[in-house]
Amino acid sequence: MKNTLKQILDREGVLVLDGSMGTALENLGADLNNKLWTARVLADRPELVKEVHIQYFRAGADAGITCSYQASLPGLMETGYSREQAEALITRAVQVFQEARQEWWDAEGKQAGRSWPLCLASAGPYGAYLADGSEYKGHYGVSADTLRDFHRRRAELLWQAGADVLLFETEPSLMEAEVEAQIAEELGAPYWISFSCCDGRHNCEGQLLADCARQLARNYPHLQAIGVNCTKPE
Repeated sequence: MKNTLKQILDREGVLVLDGSMGTALENLGADLNNKLWTARVLADRPELVKEVHIQYFRAGADAGITCSYQASLPGLMETGYSREQAEALITRAVQVFQEARQEWWDAEGKQAGRSWPLCLASAGPYGAYLADGSEYKGHYGVSADTLRDFHRRRAELLWQAGADVLLFETEPSLMEAEVEAQIAEELGAPYWISFSCCDGRHNCEGQLLADCARQLARNYPHLQAIGVNCTKPE
């Protein structure tokens, strides 16, 4: 079964997105005090991740975000995972979502006449891998090639695992967003980009959101949405 953003909007008029994975996991008793954050729970207690997805579907979510924000290949391998294990864990984030969606659908979603929820595959920025708050500052001092090497394989794994949309979130800079957009275009995958911002008009590197939107609207036909998350109040 497949669904698209357009199909949900045509049917429902709005799309209800789920909420925080981290807060919801903590409410279930998970300990997030480590460099891998929610990815550690995905590895050690995937049943909690599955429960979070189901709870959000029950609450009315038409789309859910996988537990892969912090699950980067370099980050996982630096904490002791082999490359094969790291790739398997990234794939697992989509699989756990799919299991939760099917279980909820069979139990209540289909009978209630709900829309089949979209699987948004979360990919955090390079700054999340640094684990020093850099996703809220940007200015990493690395090249576009470094960012491409960081993002490419994870995006492939999430898309090949069956995600409906790639979600590049908490992006502090236009350069990183464009690197991700280029990767998604090469994969032929629909995707959303969400910026972290320092105020109501600028991303965390100080670029105007309006300028970012104009730039991204030019050559990226698979881009479906531009958003904002993790923004400091003015």
